Amino acid sequence: MTPCWKRRLGNAFLLLVSLAVFWRTVAKVEPLWNWDVLGYMALALEWELDDPVEVHRETYAAARRELEPSVFDDLTSPDVEVRAARFRDPAAFTEHIAFYRARVLPTLLMSLLHRAGAPLSSAVWWLSLASFALTGVLIIVWLAGRVPLWAALTAGTLLAHAPPLLVTARFATADGLGTLLVCVGLYFFLERRRTALGAAVLTLSVLTRPDAVILIGLLAVTLVLLDRRAPQGGRVSPKLLGVWIVASALCYLGVQAHADEYGWWPLIQISFGPKAIHPAELSTAVDLGAYGKVLAQQLEEIPGGGYWGTPRQVTGSGFVFVYAGSVVLALASLREQLLAPRLRRHVAFLVALLATYLVRWLLFPQLWDRFLAPFYVLVPLAVVSLVVLAREDEDQNASKDVTPAITSS
Repeated sequence: MTPCWKRRLGNAFLLLVSLAVFWRTVAKVEPLWNWDVLGYMALALEWELDDPVEVHRETYAAARRELEPSVFDDLTSPDVEVRAARFRDPAAFTEHIAFYRARVLPTLLMSLLHRAGAPLSSAVWWLSLASFALTGVLIIVWLAGRVPLWAALTAGTLLAHAPPLLVTARFATADGLGTLLVCVGLYFFLERRRTALGAAVLTLSVLTRPDAVILIGLLAVTLVLLDRRAPQGGRVSPKLLGVWIVASALCYLGVQAHADEYGWWPLIQISFGPKAIHPAELSTAVDLGAYGKVLAQQLEEIPGGGYWGTPRQVTGSGFVFVYAGSVVLALASLREQLLAPRLRRHVAFLVALLATYLVRWLLFPQLWDRFLAPFYVLVPLAVVSLVVLAREDEDQNASKDVTPAITSS
């Protein structure tokens, strides 16, 4: 057996290596400025300013001061009609940022950073960068509860550098913070068994990305269905689940009302059709025929060459199918233990996670990395936990079988 001091020394060395790798990554990451940064800059200013015209003026003035001239020219390019219109017309600009306004938590944090002295564009991007680093720490902490520390440090550092997480670190969007909050909430919910705290953090994530309500609803439903088929042990309180669903739904409805958005169908039209200069004028009546064409067109692109991207550097990949396949294999290999009290939450979560991203694709059919970042983080973590818990249960059952035999002999 390795002496204790040697093990500690080895872990300390790996910790330093891990810190050095994260430090290097954070230092070398450069932002990818897409148009979203202007939307978030404006929404951060809305916490301070009431006049939409003034918000528009200050947003573009800050962008001109803080961004490279080539970046500013691209974001206001006269060759892209809708970008030029947003630059010229405060009304058109205000209509477009309504698509982002429901993300109240990140824009509040951006506003606080700006008031503390950070340049407005940096306040937006720094939040993404900090979320990436904290998510990396969480991955290591999660794994350290299930595997030896040296393995957690090594594997956690590698997992944190998966392309989807690095992408969230580069874009000035709410995706990084959304990923962090979902992962933190599930860490408490699954690993620490602090159900109320985990549920509260997951509900808080709705204030960052409102579509997090899909995972919350499906996880609650899956837990109820599994608990009904299983023995009493390990059940989650139905009253708590009910309060959680209601609270999350109220948060979702509240931020949607605050955003004064146009609904799901205008988002589909502006995302998969021509970019309307005035999205408030788009029809809100769902055209099922047009929606079917969008789904067919997006489905036709899968799997493609495995990787794809847009001219604006938004990337995606077919690795989602590999990760989904690993979940199916893990559940299939443990089929006789799936309803065991210690495993049931993880099983419910993995089933709910697969269902969530299927529903999300149907609602917005893009497999972009930054949308899938929580999936790529949580699948390996939850599968590791599930396998470790199953092995511990097997060992406990084996020891129980051996004990009576020893006693009788």
